[in-house]
Amino acid sequence: MTDNTGEGMNIISYGINWREGDEVITTNHEHISALAPLYQIRDRFGITIRFADIGPVAERPVLKAIADLVTPRTRLIVLSHVAWTTGALLNVSEVGYMGREFGIPVLVDGAQSAGAIPIDIKALGVDFYAIPMQKWGGRQTAAVAGQAAVLKWLEETVGYEWLFARISALHGYAYNALKNVPGLTMLTPEPRVSGLISFTYEGHKAEDVVSHLRDIHNIHIRNIPSFNCLRVSTGFYNTEEEIDTLVQALEGMPQT
Repeated sequence: MTDNTGEGMNIISYGINWREGDEVITTNHEHISALAPLYQIRDRFGITIRFADIGPVAERPVLKAIADLVTPRTRLIVLSHVAWTTGALLNVSEVGYMGREFGIPVLVDGAQSAGAIPIDIKALGVDFYAIPMQKWGGRQTAAVAGQAAVLKWLEETVGYEWLFARISALHGYAYNALKNVPGLTMLTPEPRVSGLISFTYEGHKAEDVVSHLRDIHNIHIRNIPSFNCLRVSTGFYNTEEEIDTLVQALEGMPQT
């Protein structure tokens, strides 16, 4: 058990006996928690990082994008299950089985997937799957017993089948409601695949929107600086009424 996803990514990334000229493949939609150890390893050992282009909103098939970059020097493949940038669901199982064929371990960042969508690690066929405990269901840092209690509550009281269906339904509801806001451009490729929705809002700075929603409406969303976009997370505890309130708040924002 690790403290967070970044620690898990570091453990696996540094667990390989890297040599100068070795290569690692990742995508152009990865979080710094996945990229930071790779950058450090590149600087320390002289490896090459190859970035698979899966499109501006992570809509392209990830298998082909990664397979095209595989060489005899590829030692590791690193990618997310759900893109933190747009909420796109990546087909990591195809990449996992390709990795098995070539003898290349596959490391998956599950920060935005575990707890939001159903996951069967064995069925995915990947070698390593790093997750946090604070996303999509709560965290008790005082003791592992607290985490166990949270998981027990989610499984036996809330129910994972309902939880995943609820997150998916709210994602679809929010997607369809937000896309009709004038000036809003959706970046998330399709609805109901995860719990994240990303979009740009013409005429507004992303950080100003975050501040306005928080200070005026007590609505908490975040911005993705590298994409200059906004991101909404639909948890199972949210409601359609809250999404309607968000839409109304966005539509009522003054131009900046």
